[in-house]
Amino acid sequence: MALSAAQKIQASIPGYMKNDEIRNSGPQVLTIKSWGTEEVGQEKELKTVIRFVETAKKCIVNASRSEMITELFPDQEDLAGERVMVDFGPYEIRGKVYDQIRINAVE
Repeated sequence: MALSAAQKIQASIPGYMKNDEIRNSGPQVLTIKSWGTEEVGQEKELKTVIRFVETAKKCIVNASRSEMITELFPDQEDLAGERVMVDFGPYEIRGKVYDQIRINAVE
């Protein structure tokens, strides 16, 4: 699915991916540029984030996204260059289902 001009402008603004942005833009195939930890939010909480080649938006890696990435790349040390599908939808973790940003295999 091609991004509209407005979605391309939004993607060029640095920051973090938000549920509404991904829900509205639809699935996106993105290439992992790098990953690491950085201070996030007003509390400056240290979190793992993924940076992508195609967008300035970073994705915060929470427990469920960490599980998704581990399932996709169980033995890899470096994820740079890997292509993933970023979308929005339900994901079950610890017996509960949550709607959230997901990281899936490219089909």
